[in-house]
Amino acid sequence: MVDIMATPPPITVQLISPQINLPTPTPHSLPAPQPLPVLQPQPYSMILSELIEKYVHCQIDENSWQPKTKEENSRIFDILLRVVGDLPLSALDHETADSFRSTLKQLPPHVNKKPKYKDCTIEQIIAAKPTETLSDASVNKYMRRIFAMFAWAVDREDMGRNFFRKRPIKEAKKANQKRDMLTTDDLAALFDPGRFEAEADQPFKYWTPLIALYESYPATILSLFTGLFRRNAGRNRIGMLACFPS
Repeated sequence: MVDIMATPPPITVQLISPQINLPTPTPHSLPAPQPLPVLQPQPYSMILSELIEKYVHCQIDENSWQPKTKEENSRIFDILLRVVGDLPLSALDHETADSFRSTLKQLPPHVNKKPKYKDCTIEQIIAAKPTETLSDASVNKYMRRIFAMFAWAVDREDMGRNFFRKRPIKEAKKANQKRDMLTTDDLAALFDPGRFEAEADQPFKYWTPLIALYESYPATILSLFTGLFRRNAGRNRIGMLACFPS
């Protein structure tokens, strides 16, 4: 008779793990370690407002500008900043220059001086569709002044390339109407004493512009006449002994 209350004998379970022969790694079988990428420091690029400040300061230090010239050019540079933003010089390209010129043609004259545009963005000013916009001559003048500043920056190696190169708009005017009035700086350069000393041995070059300046004679009229020039007591003196058309 079987005793069902008796404790059953223990069951022994033997686990057999398979033998896996893994190859022993050698130095040649391991992948070569990859060097971490080295982040190259980005070269410093001057921002536009910094360039404008340096350029204006340099022109004043060199006595290249009169106060009126400084005021006029500063207004032009302010418009440049408002249109393109205070970008690093390295971010400027041909599209920047083309877009700026296109925007200029839609802006009214003296936009920085008129109170009604003081708190407006460039987009808002253009959206208002001003009845009067900058003339082609004014747009060309703005581009020339900005070109000069960027050419100065290229010479100083503050930027690599001048994208605001001279690309004037063809003006629908006659040739005699395209001449701008001479500024004070233009006159100072034209009548620089050093220039006259260099041309003292050529009387017609020495005297013609001076007579035109002080006597209000057009240089084209003076060039039609002949005259004799002589020195008197060590000073240049004009003797108009003959004053007939040549």
